[in-house]
Amino acid sequence: MTLRTLLLPAACCLTAIGSGQPASTTAPLDRTEGIYELYEARLIARTESLFHDGRFEECLTILRIQHGMRPEDADVHSQLVWMLGNLGRRDEAASETIAYRRRYPTSPVACEDEAKLYLLAKQFRRIPPVLEPVIESSTALANFVMLARAYEELGLYRSALRVWELRAAKIGDMQNITLNIERLKKKLAGG
Repeated sequence: MTLRTLLLPAACCLTAIGSGQPASTTAPLDRTEGIYELYEARLIARTESLFHDGRFEECLTILRIQHGMRPEDADVHSQLVWMLGNLGRRDEAASETIAYRRRYPTSPVACEDEAKLYLLAKQFRRIPPVLEPVIESSTALANFVMLARAYEELGLYRSALRVWELRAAKIGDMQNITLNIERLKKKLAGG
């Protein structure tokens, strides 16, 4: 049972109390969804207000609620992890990032977040197992950059070249991609 399924009946009752109407446990789904959407919009507005006031602990509490309501939402997860880092809770942010990718192993966003964690810690050996499974379907340049850099740091130049060529094939020629391909070809040629 998710937090969302627990909150929907409560939201219906609160709305009924506020409107003076008797509470109905069989509220139409569209009405219930509308109430839920309003509740979520209020949470977002409140978080933005608290953030601008510098009340980050309260923002974190709301982000945890939102994450509980929609655990699959990559944007909410990224905001939660960022806020944990902002509050200096790096270990908690790392733990949340790793757990999120374990729950959603095929999500390019989840993989990107975990790979960033390893890149910042210069743990290059841990990046390929995270990004290789999703690199074919990824459209995020960051995933290609991190994977290619990890391979290069590990001395696996052919693998790094393969990653850059895959990126070039997906989006066409970009100057930085072309320069990286040429640079790696020179390294492989011994120059």
